[in-house]
Amino acid sequence: MMEKTLVILKPCTLQRGLVGEIINRFERKGLRLAGMKMVQLTDEVLSEHYAHLSSKPFFQRVKDAMMVCPVIVCCFEGVPDAVQVVRTLTGPTNGRLAAPGTIRGDYSMSFQENIVHASDSPETAEVELKRFFKPDEIFEYKQAVFGSLYANDEILKEKPKKRMILKCVKVVAAAAFALVSLNVSGQDLLARQAPIDR
Repeated sequence: MMEKTLVILKPCTLQRGLVGEIINRFERKGLRLAGMKMVQLTDEVLSEHYAHLSSKPFFQRVKDAMMVCPVIVCCFEGVPDAVQVVRTLTGPTNGRLAAPGTIRGDYSMSFQENIVHASDSPETAEVELKRFFKPDEIFEYKQAVFGSLYANDEILKEKPKKRMILKCVKVVAAAAFALVSLNVSGQDLLARQAPIDR
């Protein structure tokens, strides 16, 4: 089960010629690039994207900074926790507080000009990816090195709880279907059981 997330390389990244270097950081980690394009963002799109900042005094400044030049929007993919992996690689919002080794820790001295935007949860990633990509702009393909990135059970496994629930639902559904087929009620079935010695 793979998880997708959105990364936006901000205008400061393009202006400083860091696009290849930043994308390389995510790829070296083992994330798969599933979609990428250059876009010129508009005030309307940014008002929606940064709606959670609309009451802040720096709201317009942030939007203006994102319109200085085009940005690169990317969809990266990995096994569950890809969103968190990207957030960890990126580092905290304020580049001055980001640890060396993170993208912002290595390339940013700013709260605003902090190299990338990254989705903060799987739910947010789903909404943001739909905002910036059409379905046919995100590609499914298998990397030649895929088997060297993950163990077999990491690639194939669903979350254990979900898998167990699905199995139980299937068993109950099969049992109900069998009872209906035999025209046997639940009470009849209990009555037919041998008495239990106490």
